[in-house]
Amino acid sequence: MQSIFTLILLASFTTAPQDDGMLRVRSTRDFTRTVATLDSAITAANLKIFARVDHAANARGVSMNLRPTTVFIFGNPQVGSRLMQCEQTVAIDLPLKVLVWQDSTSAVWVGYETPAKLSERHKVQGCQDVIDRMTTALAGLTATATGTTRR
Repeated sequence: MQSIFTLILLASFTTAPQDDGMLRVRSTRDFTRTVATLDSAITAANLKIFARVDHAANARGVSMNLRPTTVFIFGNPQVGSRLMQCEQTVAIDLPLKVLVWQDSTSAVWVGYETPAKLSERHKVQGCQDVIDRMTTALAGLTATATGTTRR
């Protein structure tokens, strides 16, 4: 019984879905390695990185401190455009974004808004195949970056 409780507790610290639609996965790697691995995984998947925002560096630029925080903005225009054909307002949330951050306990996390939540918010109809494709891609990229298994 105790081992089941331990597994449940461990799982709750590894993946933390939230009501806000953001999926959070705890990395087994340090921040720098998680960011580098995510960058490589995105590139290897033939996805285009449109921007990589280092919020901590930007904060240092204005004499402020911020724990390591980087956002990747990336996607595949063929996939994103197809989703926008189904519901054009989803364009406000595309390209996809993945956040890597180090929390106050030095744990490193990778998080993203789930495609299902995007679909729900924009009332996307007729593009479940695109949503599924995005979901699979994000899960794979996150698993690779964090050194965890796909969820």
